[in-house]
Amino acid sequence: MDDLLIDPVLPVDGHVTVPERPGLGIELNEAAVAGSFHRIERDILTNL
Repeated sequence: MDDLLIDPVLPVDGHVTVPERPGLGIELNEAAVAGSFHRIERDILTNL
């Protein structure tokens, strides 16, 4: 699941640097999300 984020926030020596990007500071890799999860009922997603 490491490929689900573009430029993930990773700990260094047990600490993370808060991103300066808007929102949570993360961006989803939509292609990886689409290939990893399957819609099974309306808006419910699963990776099973």
